[in-house]
Amino acid sequence: MLIFSANTDCLPSLEELIQKIPLTPKTITRLKGLGKILVEYETKDDERSVQQAIDGTFLQGGRPVRCEHDDTTEWLQELRGAMGDSLVVPELEKNWLISPPCSPPADWQPVREESPNARHLAEDLQARLNELGELRIGNSCGGPEIIISAAVEDDKDSSSADKGETSKLERE
Repeated sequence: MLIFSANTDCLPSLEELIQKIPLTPKTITRLKGLGKILVEYETKDDERSVQQAIDGTFLQGGRPVRCEHDDTTEWLQELRGAMGDSLVVPELEKNWLISPPCSPPADWQPVREESPNARHLAEDLQARLNELGELRIGNSCGGPEIIISAAVEDDKDSSSADKGETSKLERE
């Protein structure tokens, strides 16, 4: 495999230069972000002759082309030929399998669930909260308190409503 390197903006002219060579490549892979083109030919001799023809030439704008021969694909191809297209089963000491969940009993039937509750509070919870009235939870040191009280109309609230006054919450 040959690796051609140039600036990313020169890749189209580099590709034209590769296409002008009379030998037809087996594969061409463009790595635009890296400014490289990987080209594979049928034989090593073809790759060497292309490398000698192109390495050190200049593209438009005076940019040099670097061409390197990469032999790593040879051992990869040999490995692929020996293994085929499948993965090798790991050694027995590392051959752990995660067991799937057990099957349900033979007479098991799925239960149809109800739809989600659309209300904020269920009626029984709302009834219990109404029974509480007012509950003060706090500490004796005068720190923060939690006050839970039921909404009850006072005489003050009814008199202010009669006068046409509204609370801040009612206005919003």
